[in-house]
Amino acid sequence: MTPFLRWVEDEEATGRVAEVYDRWKSENPGRDRVPHILKCFSLRPDFLEQAINFSYGLQFADGFLTRRQKELIGTYVSALNECPYCRGSHAYFLECQAGADTADAIRRADLDAADVSEPERELLRFAGLLTRESHRVR
Repeated sequence: MTPFLRWVEDEEATGRVAEVYDRWKSENPGRDRVPHILKCFSLRPDFLEQAINFSYGLQFADGFLTRRQKELIGTYVSALNECPYCRGSHAYFLECQAGADTADAIRRADLDAADVSEPERELLRFAGLLTRESHRVR
């Protein structure tokens, strides 16, 4: 895949970028490549580190919704919107939380094939309604 933005690939990383990439990989066991969404910031390693810290505190921390639920929603909505970049990015992180089969089903917007609980399924149906027919939500 040829990026629209210039970025530093994993195998080309040196200096501060290599340090940030290595830290990310050590904090995400089993992942040997940094996701493209983070590489977008690699030409500014100071900003890359800030983006990781911000997004992990916001998106990846459990709160009212778990990280898994947030990535289920992000992947599903991206699938409904037919956005390959966002779908791929969220599915990457969803796979870390829910496994490859569930991530693949949600990436296809196939709720019936996804290994999700009934409350998660309802949450996704509601996210789908907001995405496709927000005018019906009161």
